[in-house]
This record gives sequence, C-alpha cells and structure tokens, in this order.
Amino acid sequence: MLFRSVLRANGYRTAAFVGSIILDRRYGLDQGFDEYDSPFAASMGGGTNPYSVRIRRDAALVVRAARQWVEENRGQPFFAFLHFYDLHTPYTLPSVAGLTPNAAGYDAELAHVDEQVGRLHDALVRDGVWDRALVILLADHGESLGDHGETSHGYFIYESTMHVPLLLHWPAGAPLFPPKVTNHGALMDVAPTILDFLHIAAPKTFHGVSLLPGHGGRTIYGESVYPRDNFGWAALRSLQSDSYKYISAPKPELYDLASDPGERTNVVAAHSDVARAMQTRLDELLARYKLRTSAAAEVASARDALKSLGYATGGKQAARGAPADPKDKLAESEAYERGLTLLYTARYEEAIATLGKIARQDPQNLPAVCAEGEAYLRAGKPVEARAAWQQALQRDPNYRPAAESLGAYWLAQRDYDKACAYIPAAPAC
Repeated sequence: MLFRSVLRANGYRTAAFVGSIILDRRYGLDQGFDEYDSPFAASMGGGTNPYSVRIRRDAALVVRAARQWVEENRGQPFFAFLHFYDLHTPYTLPSVAGLTPNAAGYDAELAHVDEQVGRLHDALVRDGVWDRALVILLADHGESLGDHGETSHGYFIYESTMHVPLLLHWPAGAPLFPPKVTNHGALMDVAPTILDFLHIAAPKTFHGVSLLPGHGGRTIYGESVYPRDNFGWAALRSLQSDSYKYISAPKPELYDLASDPGERTNVVAAHSDVARAMQTRLDELLARYKLRTSAAAEVASARDALKSLGYATGGKQAARGAPADPKDKLAESEAYERGLTLLYTARYEEAIATLGKIARQDPQNLPAVCAEGEAYLRAGKPVEARAAWQQALQRDPNYRPAAESLGAYWLAQRDYDKACAYIPAAPAC
C-alpha cells in the first residue's frame, strides 16, 4: 500500500505540489492524493517543439500553491508534499543560468530555495500550523561538483551525492527525541518514521524502518545503474554498515567513513575479509529482491523534455563482454555530458564535434552516436542525422532510442510507412 494511501485511510487530506515534469501525474504518482498539483501534462500535447514546453516551475510557485491548499485544509489533519527542482540544472536564476553544474550556480539556487522555504515557514507560523505540524526536509541526492571527477550526479555513488540532509521539526508537545540520530538511515525509512510517530502501523510491504529511537541501526543499500543502462558498462552497488562502505564494481572499493569521510583511500586490499563479507551480503540482498520493471506508457511522449533536464530515457544496450568499470570510463562520460550541454544550448556544430569524437573513439557508445544524430538534425543536416541513427541500429538492432529517433523523423515528414517500421506502437501506426 502506498504511504499517502495509508494516511488517507486514516483520515488525512493529502496533497502534492510538484516542481518538475519528472514527478508528473502521467507516471501514476498521483495515487493516494486528494490533490496533485502538477501543471505539466497539458503542455506536452501536440506542440511542434518539445523543447519549448513547460517542464519545471520555480520554488516560489510551488510554495504559493501549497500555501493556498494548507490555508483551505488547516482545520483537519493533512499531509502535504512539496517538491523543489531549482537546485537541478539547468539553473534558471538569471545570474547563474546554465546547464553545467557548478558551485556558484548551486549555491545561488540553494539560497533561493532557502528563501522560499523560509516564506513557507513564516506562513505556517502566522497561520498557527507550525507548532502543530511534523515538518520534514530532505533531499533525494546531492551534487558532486567535481568530487571524484564527477561534475553532476547519478554516475558514481560516493557520499557527495548519496549523503543527503534529513531534518525533522517536531510539533509542540512531542516526546523529547535526541537532537541528532547517528544510526544509518535511508530515504525509504522516512515514511515508516512518520507512521511510527503517528502511531499508525506501517504496511508489511514497506522495506524501510522507523528512524525513531528503539529500532537500532541497519545496513544501507545504494546503486547507480546509469552506466549499465546507458552505456553497457558495469552497474555500481554499495552497502554501508557501521563505519564501512563497500562499492561493488569490477574494481571493488572499501572505505572507512569514520576516518575517511571523503572516500579518498580505498582499503579493500587491507580489509579483504570485510569486503568479501559485504559482497556476500550484497549478493544475498540482490537475490532476495528481484528487479521488477514496468514500462510507463507516457515516458516516450515526455522523452525529449526529460532529456533536456538531464534524465536519460533511452533503452539498454546489448551486452558485449565483460562490462567496463565506470571509474575507467569517467572521462568518456564527462565528455558525453559536455556534448549534451552543447546540444541543449543550441551549439550544434560544437556538439557534433564533441559527440562525434566520442563515437569514433568508442563505436559502442550508442548514446553518443544518437545524440550526434540529434545535433545533426537540429543543425539542418537530416541526411547525416539519419545516417548516425542507422549506424547505431547496425551496431545494436534492438537499440530503441535510435529506432525512436528515426521513427519520429519520418513521422514529422508524414512518411508513415517508414515511421511505422521503426515505432509501430505510435498512434499514427
């Protein structure tokens, strides 16, 4: 059962106020909410330029919508979820606008969100809600900003992106909890913590545990499948227990976070017994929870908008031998990200040069080949674009992004016979 459905079943009004299209209702995320404020779906239909649609909104607009709803519902128990996207690239503040993550832009956007959260706090105080509310502030991930060589996030699973803030404000009269909890916790533990505080039984389907005192520590799992799903390289998976953090990769890593919080010294050789034991626990965990995948029908329609936000929505590449360690492919990944930045800032010739160089050096980097084709198309060179996408399909006939690009091209030309050969599920087919 979904967390918001549990609250709703226990008499709570529920609402969400979403800051970007990545949490749009089209993905089924509105289940269990009385109100799901996600003003993106209508803007995605029928436009000739998918990159001009509304794909995000400022934190000030999220707070304004939430304040109105809270004002209307403050006389009854309620749960409100506010989602801010401002800290993500592309940064939108005029002074720091841009697609490339950097410390100046990140800090500026952080200050902006902090100001908006402050306005929400002040409004809740004025309305008499703050002292009666359990308020939680958390993040889904951090930003590397160059740590371990990663500019953005999602590629590696070091603490720069995996260690996130979790702050809780207790309502007046709540039990006196410790000011800081030192046990390991995960985002999946937030919902059980809320239900524990409210004395509502958590569904048995929940895998998280309450972070309130009396539940002990736990082992934390983390992963990045982005290198595998996009490039055919190895996935990264981690376990954190006590002070040790183990990263499973072709070249495994082990860090003692108590003495090395920046993960600078890999101690896997000196503590091979610890590494072996954690790899065994990781294998058992993966065997216990089989991966279940589902295809969202609306993902394809929002693909271009998601890609412009830095979210890959393509298909997996075919396996081709032992996968490379992402650490050994960092330079190539960073070059690919630079190529995408050039593409989405309309610097098409530079994008073609950057992405083409990657494709020549690593012909199996199909995302680079496809992005090169997209750059050709936007530069007014459709013949070269089609050639790039055909090249990707020759290397992997099942590579969906290349087929979708070709199908979309022929749909735009109203050549439905050719289009439907590539995307037979398209409405026109």
